[in-house]
Formats: sequence, C-alpha cells, structure tokens
Amino acid sequence: MSCCRLAALLGGALLLPAAGLTLAEPAPGSWQAHAPGLSVARSDQRSCSAPLQAPPLAQGRRLASVAWQFAMAPAAPLRAWLCQGAQCVALPGPRGRSHGLAGRDAGQPLQLCFQRARPGAALVVRGLQVLVEYR
Repeated sequence: MSCCRLAALLGGALLLPAAGLTLAEPAPGSWQAHAPGLSVARSDQRSCSAPLQAPPLAQGRRLASVAWQFAMAPAAPLRAWLCQGAQCVALPGPRGRSHGLAGRDAGQPLQLCFQRARPGAALVVRGLQVLVEYR
C-alpha cells in the first residue's frame, strides 16, 4: 500500500515530510462560545461573564488569538477585559482580536469582564461572544 493511500485511510493523520510537515505539528482549530448578558453596576469592582467553555478537542492546545464581541450603549463609560484565570488583557472596544493570551491553554475557559469607568447607573452588556483560534 502506498504512503498516500495509507494516509487517506487514516484520515490524513500522516503528514508527508515532503510537504514540510511532521507528525509533531498539530492542526490548527477554533472554538466559539456565547455568554448571557450582564449588568455592570460598580466602578470599584469587575463584573464577569459566565465562563466561556472550550470543547474537549481544545484540551492541550495553545491559544493563537481570540476575537471578541459584545454590545453596550454607545459611549458607555465601561472598561473591558478578556480573562483566562488571573491573566487578563484590556480590550479597546466592543469588538476586535487579541493575541494577548497567545500560548496559554486553549482548553481552559475564558471570561469577558467589565467595570464602570466612573460611578453611575448600571450598564447592560449583551451579545457576549468569543472566537478562539488555537494550534
């Protein structure tokens, strides 16, 4: 049986050295998650989303980038972070992509955290989503 036929039977599990790939290079992947909206009432404490859970296939892989999105009132005085455990990356706005958590475990949950920039009425944040790319 030829190596190409064997690779096809194994679902492409064999990577050909001629292509510059080895068995040690994992294939890239992605996962996405959504969280319910939340109310952010305090300027002295963060409010965080429910954990955004990774699927089992992401276990043992490494984060490459995370795209995020959330909706809030225009010009709301709100600070936002993307967190994994105690490691957080400040987010510049309601949508974008970050490499700030690159290299961390892609199988661990993420959270979107918010804090009012100054005291005032509670703000509602909705449409919390992440798209995680990993290797």
